[in-house]
Amino acid sequence: MLHAESDISIDRPVDDVFEIMTDVDRVPLWMTAVVESRQTPAGRIGVGTHYEHTVRFLGKRFTTRVRTTECVPPRRLVFVTLDRR
Repeated sequence: MLHAESDISIDRPVDDVFEIMTDVDRVPLWMTAVVESRQTPAGRIGVGTHYEHTVRFLGKRFTTRVRTTECVPPRRLVFVTLDRR
């Protein structure tokens, strides 16, 4: 199983950053390989929220399914990819 983790320091209030990270329409702003993102159900991201990300990686375009497994505003957002590639 692949595990990826990322940390970054952003000179903005944590609430502002978390708001961007949990807005499905803004996912391509911080996940640069994602070109489009859709969420089900619509509304606030929380545990159990599912998304489909359309990704462009190494010249290929594909869709991957993702599920939020942990959401602790405004400090922690964890999600897993449901597809095996």
